[in-house]
Amino acid sequence: MKIRNIIAACSIGNFLEWYDYALYGYLTSILARVFFPSSEQTSALFNTLLIFAIGFIMRPIGSLIFGMIGDRAGRKISLLLSILLMTFPMILMGILPTYVQIGMTAVITLAILRIFQGIPIGGEIGGIMCYLTEIAPAGKKGFFGSWSFLGSQVGFIVSSFEIYAFEKWMHPSALAEWGWRVSFIIGGLLGVFGWYLRRRLQETPAFQSLMVHHQLLKKPVAITFKNYKKQLFLAFCLSSISSGAFYMVFFFSTTFLTDILRMNVPQTLLINTGLLSLSCICMPLFGQLGDRFGIKRLMLISSFGIILLPYFMYYFGSNSEYFLMFLFQTILTLILTINYSLLPAFLAKIFPTQTRYTGVGFAYNLSNAILGGPAPLLSLYLINSTGSKVAPAFYFILLGVISLIPFLYKKLEHAQ
Repeated sequence: MKIRNIIAACSIGNFLEWYDYALYGYLTSILARVFFPSSEQTSALFNTLLIFAIGFIMRPIGSLIFGMIGDRAGRKISLLLSILLMTFPMILMGILPTYVQIGMTAVITLAILRIFQGIPIGGEIGGIMCYLTEIAPAGKKGFFGSWSFLGSQVGFIVSSFEIYAFEKWMHPSALAEWGWRVSFIIGGLLGVFGWYLRRRLQETPAFQSLMVHHQLLKKPVAITFKNYKKQLFLAFCLSSISSGAFYMVFFFSTTFLTDILRMNVPQTLLINTGLLSLSCICMPLFGQLGDRFGIKRLMLISSFGIILLPYFMYYFGSNSEYFLMFLFQTILTLILTINYSLLPAFLAKIFPTQTRYTGVGFAYNLSNAILGGPAPLLSLYLINSTGSKVAPAFYFILLGVISLIPFLYKKLEHAQ
């Protein structure tokens, strides 16, 4: 199977995952009115973002379920199951009755769908990172691994463009009544197509070697928690930027610009689409740079950038100096892209093949659940509680500091 076809088959699952989450993010204001019509605007936003955060709870659990499958039965089987199971909640989301139609049952069902969708999503990204780094030739782990998040970027771009088009050409009442449903249904149907593509994937050489030499573990999850606690902690910390800052730059930024700074929604989405496109273009480039100059060195640069730059972005935004704000947001996008382009290759080095799917998936998803999902909600809380529009910058600083912890260890690879 050609490399481009492998990348496409792997990326479509990640595409669906973030296409769905981005839709939810971009449609936050509309969903708040649809499912919490009787609430005050800020309370409705909080409730809608809270359901978004709740959806992350099941991701670490899902990573353990699919990690066990991936480390015992194979990467291919696990990836086939994850993409198939994540399609059903998307379709149901598209046909879900609103609060006006069935009252609180709509809100409860919405929360349940987001929770259960987190199970297959929890097994998706860890599997992709393992698969692409395991098929990579020696010296190209960074480049191959950099494609792991390609689907997420494209998913964000497509959903951003869709909502931009809806906001620009669809009447607001039509968008609130039925327009928001269309993309969720389309995403679910694309999931079936993605499952078909993945049927052609071959198992990775690393996993095939374990099978041939009878080195597969019967209880990879138990062994991971027993023997690789330090690796889990280091991988959790390394994932902090990709987990938390990702949502801050590409998700909360739209809420910040539209609901806090009162900027035009279509214009905001168009800018976000441009930044996502820039990130997509740079991902393989940063992967190659990591292979050439050292992954660790570039990851350190991204950590310090996340600590130093966000304050200026929020400062200029709060003072209506939008050119400088978008300039820093662009630089921050590049800094963030360095991190998640090289993260897969870095995480793959920490765990042995027998427990890699479980270890990488659980650590990354736990970081997403703790640091990523609540990020927009915490940012909104910081602004409201402090009265300062610059307050979210301190969450970026926290993420950057956490990401530096693993570099205090002299040896990151298979640290015991």
